[in-house]
Amino acid sequence: MEQAQPLSMFLFNSLLPQVDLSSPDGSTQLAALALPLISQVPGDAHRIQLRQMLGLKLGIFDDGQLDRLMPKQAESGVVRPTQQIKQTPMRILIGLLVQNPNLAQLVPPLHGLAQSKLPGLSLFNELVSLCVAQPGLNTGQLLENYRGTSEYSTLEKLSAWNDIKDENVEKMFTDTLNRIFDSMLEQRQEELIARDRTHGLSSEERREFWEIRQALEKK
Repeated sequence: MEQAQPLSMFLFNSLLPQVDLSSPDGSTQLAALALPLISQVPGDAHRIQLRQMLGLKLGIFDDGQLDRLMPKQAESGVVRPTQQIKQTPMRILIGLLVQNPNLAQLVPPLHGLAQSKLPGLSLFNELVSLCVAQPGLNTGQLLENYRGTSEYSTLEKLSAWNDIKDENVEKMFTDTLNRIFDSMLEQRQEELIARDRTHGLSSEERREFWEIRQALEKK
């Protein structure tokens, strides 16, 4: 059990050798293999995270574009509730933070993840900084900081998003944050492995790879 791989790593390590992502049909083939398995994973947040990782593997950062890629047979096994905003781990995090600004105190420094392509990370980082800088900020006051901006409508909807309520808000927040961090670490690790195979790694990149590997092995 000590050598067991995280579910996400096991899933994609098992499926990727079965497809050729360099071919025109490779992305569709990976989606067809992965989605029926993802739909069986218990826990909405974990399923959402795996869908997001699938999108990263395919180089797709728009969830709507990912849906259009999905084969009909794969979509039929996924039950999605009707809602105005599609759930993603980042939206769950942002929604919980908007509803509970005091949760910002639980977020570790994010400067090391500044280059991540994860949608919503920059907004989340901005919200955290705002909440930390103004202790005691409530939801209404937080929203007022974004009135008139392009983010206001989404933040207002997330502030009343009942789907992300939980009896233990802090645990849900930290668990989701940890899943996102793990996902980004795994993605960066794979980028470094691919770079090592093609161009080699600098001393800084090798140190980064070692630190990531150590962090993931502690999970």
